[in-house]
Amino acid sequence: MPTFEMSSGPKKIKLKNLYNSQRNDVLPQTSQRRSRYRFRARSYDAAILRYVGFYRMVTGHQILYRFFTYAGKGDRYGYRLLRRLTEQNLLKAEPLDPELGSVSRLVYTLTRDGWRALGLQPPAESRRTVPGYVREYRLQFADVMLERESEGWRLIPSNQ
Repeated sequence: MPTFEMSSGPKKIKLKNLYNSQRNDVLPQTSQRRSRYRFRARSYDAAILRYVGFYRMVTGHQILYRFFTYAGKGDRYGYRLLRRLTEQNLLKAEPLDPELGSVSRLVYTLTRDGWRALGLQPPAESRRTVPGYVREYRLQFADVMLERESEGWRLIPSNQ
């Protein structure tokens, strides 16, 4: 036990373990840590929604490479982020090869709520099923542009 000297002479003082005792001036630790930043604006949400909206459909791996791997960050947060955006009904996830089951890569597209979150009207094609060859073309185009963007290329719209 620590001893302290006071002006009237040495006196032994017992200190309570402050970590185990309840103190009124310390906020109690609760299990609400997950919901602490629930309503904070997240920087990746809008960027990922714009990316998916621009290419119309991308795989989860393309999103993770674009925003996390090429930036030198871990992709664990990216998986949680994609799951949260899907649960909030901003993104729709469908398997690329349904016959493979849970091993298949997921293809992400924007839902109506996702388009509204971007402040845009959903295109007419989002209301119907996209043919397989169009789907393959879009995924391949997004993959090519992913490689090019990492090298510094930019896609310039035709109206500029």
